[in-house]
Amino acid sequence: MRHLDTLSRSALAMALLSLGTAATAADWMQFGYDAAHTGVNPTETTITPANVAGVTTRYSVDLPASVDSAPVYLSNVSTSGGTRNLLFALSTLDGICTL
Repeated sequence: MRHLDTLSRSALAMALLSLGTAATAADWMQFGYDAAHTGVNPTETTITPANVAGVTTRYSVDLPASVDSAPVYLSNVSTSGGTRNLLFALSTLDGICTL
């Protein structure tokens, strides 16, 4: 996988910082959830061993081939259009993709 250049990383960092929202338990600010990249959200209460088999895909989206980053998810972000849950990814060609 290609590595993102410093400018792309800086652009994503600036976009995330400009949102002015505090991280919550549902936010995934980096690949693997935490600095150790464990992939474990220790505060998860919705998905449990008892119900994980019933988890289904609610939606999917095709991303351009130029997306070369792990997604970043932020919940309850205040935008001019109201409060939204946002998913970001970096594109090597187009900059930041917001879904």
